[in-house]
Formats: sequence, structure tokens, C-alpha cells
Amino acid sequence: MGWLNRVLWIFVSPSRTFADVREGKVKWWEPWIVQAILATVAGYIAIPAQRAVLELNAHGATPEQLEQTLGYFDRFKWAQLAVVPPMMLLVGLALAGITYVLVTMLSSKANFRQYFTVTLFASIIGGLSMLVSSAVVRARGADAIRTPEDAQVSLGLGFLAPEGVAHAILGAIDVFAVWSLVLIGMGLMNVFDMSRRHAVFCVIPWFLVYLLLSVVGQAFGGMR
Repeated sequence: MGWLNRVLWIFVSPSRTFADVREGKVKWWEPWIVQAILATVAGYIAIPAQRAVLELNAHGATPEQLEQTLGYFDRFKWAQLAVVPPMMLLVGLALAGITYVLVTMLSSKANFRQYFTVTLFASIIGGLSMLVSSAVVRARGADAIRTPEDAQVSLGLGFLAPEGVAHAILGAIDVFAVWSLVLIGMGLMNVFDMSRRHAVFCVIPWFLVYLLLSVVGQAFGGMR
């Protein structure tokens, strides 16, 4: 199937995928399906870790309160997974809409549908990052989670700063994040004939939003 080939190309030859986007051969839902599957599987794998974090956060609660909290989690965990695909789509649509303003300023060939498709292809890498992180935490086992931070996996440069804001910022900069941003830039150049300098300008807002969400997520001890 052609759309599966394009998903594979995004890893080995992204210019081929973006050429199809430029020619109007790609539907926006094609990359979204893959992203949604990766994120949902990652969420499923992370369920034991999330439950363990709930128990940690309930420190000081009575056994009855803890049982009630965990009961709510067990009853609604499948509903939470079902919400993942549409929620990611809505968030991606909002972020693409906000950043598209800059794209229209720097390219006369700007087209929102194509731009949104490019960003969804790049988000597949984010879904892969979530899957890898969840798998590593799951492999460690829920028994190894003694602090909220144990439910996270640092794939970034956080080791360069042991603590504080610098640690959170550097920890958000990892190979998957850079990979995603590079793909957005490549998509802009291939689909809209944008110069490399202008593509970098358009990627900067994505990086800042990602950085903000990552730092906030780490501050609250949650998964990115």
C-alpha cells in the first residue's frame, strides 16, 4: 500500500514522502493513524507505571482513599486510552494552525492541508519516542518506581545539569525531538520550496512549544 510506503520512507527517505505530499497524493489521516497507534500502544504499556505513580502521590491517604483512587484509575484507564488519538489530533491541529501563520509569511506556496500533513509525519517520531520511553519503564518493572521521576526515561541531555531548570530544559532535548524538528524543516523546504533559513525560522516555534510542554511535564513529575 502506498501510504505504508510513505510511512517507511519518513524514516529512510523523507524527501520521497514529502514529494508525494507536494503532489497531493497524501491524505492527512495517513500519518495520523500511525501516530495514534504508536501513542496508544505507548499509553497501554505505561499503565502499570501510571498506577504506581498514583500510589506514590497518594502518600498519607487512608487505605480506603487509596483503594478508591486506584479503583477509579482501573475503571477509566481504557477510556483514557480511547481519548489519546482524537486528543493528539486536536492538539496537533491547534499547534499547526498557530505556527502556520509564520509559514504563510515566508512562503507564497503555503497550503495548510499540506503543512498539517507534514507536521503529522514528523509527529510519528514523537510517537516512537513515547513508545521507547514507555517500553523502557515497563521493562524496569513497577516495583522499581519509588519516585515519580522513576516513571520517566531521560533520552536527552539532562545529565549535563544534575538538577533545576537547566536539567529540565536539557532533558527535553533528545534525538527524537531533534529528528522531528528536522523533518518539519525538510518538509517545508521540499513541499513549499522554502529556503533553509526560512525553514529554520518556522521550526523555532515548534521547538519552543515542545520545550515548554516538556519542562512543565517534568516539573509535575509526569510523562512528556
